[in-house]
Amino acid sequence: MSTASNASLKCRECGGLAPATRRTCPICGTTLRAPSRLLPIAGALALAGLAGLGGALLWSVPHLLRDSAAFEARALQASGTVLSAEQRESKEQIGGRRIFLYYAVVRFRDAGGRFHTFHAGASRNPLAGGDTVGVFYDPNEPSRASLHRPTGSRSRAALFGAIGLALVVLGVGGIYGIARGPRSLVAGAGLD
Repeated sequence: MSTASNASLKCRECGGLAPATRRTCPICGTTLRAPSRLLPIAGALALAGLAGLGGALLWSVPHLLRDSAAFEARALQASGTVLSAEQRESKEQIGGRRIFLYYAVVRFRDAGGRFHTFHAGASRNPLAGGDTVGVFYDPNEPSRASLHRPTGSRSRAALFGAIGLALVVLGVGGIYGIARGPRSLVAGAGLD
């Protein structure tokens, strides 16, 4: 542990050490400067931003779950017709094979006999105009419809929770490490 009385400065030219009270290197005579405190502050702010982003993701989890549960409880199923579909190549590959995603415009009739049209999200299932598909919709807001079961938001909430937790742990742990100083990081890693 270093204190102000036994702190030393390292010369950037030759690597020599000099007491913090000395202004020149005893080996090469270079003017010594104290290390900047700006870098640890900037690092702590960046880590605080990560922790904040993680906190926001964690905060969204119960809201996603609540909205998913509410939609699942109300959702009705109807039969819909694909009016048009667009195939796009995904940037992802599985086993070296290209993946195609399908974006469709779907029309369905609700329980009251009214027709509704919506743009379906990405689907891996091949779709073409005229195809019949299952539609899940909110009877109170039929424009809120999906080709997928309403349980998809649960997996999204789990993903947001895992990423959020990882960002909070990374951010808070990093800030703690910066606050303890570089020697504590080395000592904790067993590298001293």
